[in-house]
Amino acid sequence: MPFKQYSLMNNQIYDCKEYNKFGNIVNSNPSPVKYQNMFLFDIPDGNFIEILSRQKDVTKPNLNVWKKYVQMDENLNCKWNDSGSNVVQYNTFRIYKTGGKNAIIFSIHREIPCIFVVPQIDFSAKHWVFSDTEENCMCSTMTIAEDENQLEIFHAKKMREVHEEFKKCYKKDEISLDTLQIILRIIMPTPNW
Repeated sequence: MPFKQYSLMNNQIYDCKEYNKFGNIVNSNPSPVKYQNMFLFDIPDGNFIEILSRQKDVTKPNLNVWKKYVQMDENLNCKWNDSGSNVVQYNTFRIYKTGGKNAIIFSIHREIPCIFVVPQIDFSAKHWVFSDTEENCMCSTMTIAEDENQLEIFHAKKMREVHEEFKKCYKKDEISLDTLQIILRIIMPTPNW
């Protein structure tokens, strides 16, 4: 099964492939390391990562997602390279280990960006990328999909708790049945919750 990255915030799926300097696919399913809100790809010099962005849920309105190429230094600090663009749907973008574009940011206004990086560093020398012990590890190796699935599970649990509170209010005659049904439809739109 392909390794997928996606962002619920900007309703995008990102398919990544690794190519060599001749433009041949060498890995159709590269697995990045997650560090904060960045996906770090450890690839050889000359290779590049190609990222295809597309809409995750086509039933929702297409969001104004913009992309911006940046240059990341060895400490993962960035320098802006281009003015950005909001035409990202079904477009492919390339990032290289060397040169001026080794990272790309996808974001919508006032939301946490999704960043793909080919760092110009030796991964094995960075303790924050690979760590043997949990207390020394400063990053998560979960994918965005796994992170957001955990977030969805957490929110679903909280919504069930809210649901139960309103049911208690109804049992105490603090709200009517009509009000309860309206509230539950608004707060709990998914019946499987």
